[in-house]
Amino acid sequence: MILNQSDLLLWLIIGSAGMFGGFLYGIKDKKLVLPHRVSKFEIEPGFVADCLFGLAGGILIFILLPGNFDFEAGIWEGIKIVAVAVVGGYGGRALVAKMLSTQFQELEQDIESLQYQNKQGGFAFNLLNQHLDDDLDTPPVSEKDLKEAILAAPASIKAVAFTMAQEFRNQNYKEHPDRIERTIPIFEALIEDDVTRKHHRNHAELAYVLKDKIPPDWKRAEEELTEAIEIRNKRNQSGFRLYEFNRALCRIHLHFPLNDIKSDLDEALPWPRTGDLIRHPDKARAGALIEWMNQNYDQLKGWIEENKIDLPTT
Repeated sequence: MILNQSDLLLWLIIGSAGMFGGFLYGIKDKKLVLPHRVSKFEIEPGFVADCLFGLAGGILIFILLPGNFDFEAGIWEGIKIVAVAVVGGYGGRALVAKMLSTQFQELEQDIESLQYQNKQGGFAFNLLNQHLDDDLDTPPVSEKDLKEAILAAPASIKAVAFTMAQEFRNQNYKEHPDRIERTIPIFEALIEDDVTRKHHRNHAELAYVLKDKIPPDWKRAEEELTEAIEIRNKRNQSGFRLYEFNRALCRIHLHFPLNDIKSDLDEALPWPRTGDLIRHPDKARAGALIEWMNQNYDQLKGWIEENKIDLPTT
């Protein structure tokens, strides 16, 4: 920060007034103590120390007092500023002690907060590992305890929780769909923590689990994908059109109207990844989509031909 001449003059006046206040404090007992040597290794600074404390107090009082001071507002405002600086200088020792006490208290609070967060984060991380561990000898973790630990953990551990649950789902949904339900309380806790509705991926990941688990929960999966789409659109984020593709699959199973399903597919078609999934549907992943298009072929014939969909026979 570069001070202009007016600011520099103001702080010189405040500093001088503070030193004068410190000088007054030094002669409050009607005597002036000059700097002198007390012993070979000890010097008594006398009134110089009072002036230096006054300098600090004159400046600190403007930091501690609420309100604004305008040196250019007129002579009376200027006098008030000088008077406040003198008072601050007179109480310089007390102000410095108060300021240091406040700073140490804040530092102690910050340290305690960090220690608490580290403790909570470590506890949550251990529970996550235990919950997702395939070791049969590992005692199960209650969903309530797991959710509470995630909610109390710092943001960094919440991000780790999302990554761990997402990777666990990706590794197991094809060959071990019975395992992926373990991630449900993790995503539910992250959704509960997101009170401002910023993170659509929590809802999408939960929906994928609900869709792929045995048995599937198509209704709730569709609701979570709808929530994910709404948050994504509200935050103007591009991509993530797998949401519409998977919601279309959910809606097929839930017997939604043809136009609702087709609308989701139309949203997903322009994007390379989801467009390829629709144009070349795989029986293993999109068997319901293939069956739906075959069942409604008369109504969808023009749409299928227009989008060059390679529709396999059932």
